[in-house]
Amino acid sequence: MKHSFTIKQIAIKAGLSIATVDRVLNNRGNVRASTRNDVYSALADLERQRSGARVIGQSLVVDIVLQLSQGRVAAIRNALKEQMPSLQPSVIRFRFHVLDEKADPSAATRVLRRISSRRSDGVIIDAAADPVISEAIALLTEGGTPVVSLSRPHKADKRVSFLGFDLKAAGATAAYLMSGFLNSASGDVLMCGTVDDRGEEDERALGFRIAMHAAQPDRRLIRIDCAVDDDARWLDEVSKVLASTPGAIAIYSIAGRNAAIIEAFRQSERKYRAFIGHDLSSENRALLIDRQVTVILEHDIGFQLLQACRIILKSSARHGGNVEAETSNVRVITPFNLPQPG
Repeated sequence: MKHSFTIKQIAIKAGLSIATVDRVLNNRGNVRASTRNDVYSALADLERQRSGARVIGQSLVVDIVLQLSQGRVAAIRNALKEQMPSLQPSVIRFRFHVLDEKADPSAATRVLRRISSRRSDGVIIDAAADPVISEAIALLTEGGTPVVSLSRPHKADKRVSFLGFDLKAAGATAAYLMSGFLNSASGDVLMCGTVDDRGEEDERALGFRIAMHAAQPDRRLIRIDCAVDDDARWLDEVSKVLASTPGAIAIYSIAGRNAAIIEAFRQSERKYRAFIGHDLSSENRALLIDRQVTVILEHDIGFQLLQACRIILKSSARHGGNVEAETSNVRVITPFNLPQPG
């Protein structure tokens, strides 16, 4: 089919990745028939819009339930604003329900039950994988409301769509970079994380350990777990390890307080060769600009949210069809490709 649209335009319209659309258009690799149909339907829609044909869009109400830090909530809000034009001609009105990241699971359950008692065309959720939350989600799906989980699966109902990050690949990417930064320099790597009930840190840590062992099997990895996630506690914990570990020369921060970790090195009059962290928070952004952090690994939350909205749109009776869910890729952020704050 001849066309003059870019692959990115088609990918946005179809709710697929650029790589998937490229495979379809160039007949490369094994692609499901439903995915091919989505690509060609997107092309047809784009042609209709270009010719001036009347396109009837949907107007939906979507509830977003977030049990995250304020920084992550802000990132999601900004990403949604950026993605809204890609959803046209459909119009989505978002209702945000923001919970403290340390809130009891019953708080999220109450919110989900309120949503189930009123009109909602879909729910996007990022909250703890707790049985009581999964039960509340099951009530929504049983009533016909599509639910998309952004970061972890909820097993109460197979109809819940899961758009997770490939956390193990993110950890392996960190190891690939770390082994290159350190090369043949001798010394240990500190792995800093917290006690996390979501399991995200364990996936990242596993990917990092496996890849580091393959690249540099003699490199010692020292794990630091901080039960209390505050700067003072991190400063104390890292300082203790540095006092007994003269060979520590690099840091892989899975989810630590990075400014406090760096301060521990400064107070101990120690230097490090590389510092790799995750998530482009305001703190990490500043540390990256100051060259105190070497690189930050960040997932493409915008692509993930676009996928979530497409799933809800295509799950509605007025639209039909399926969206091929894909995990978002990790991006390597340096001071030279640092995106502008939203």
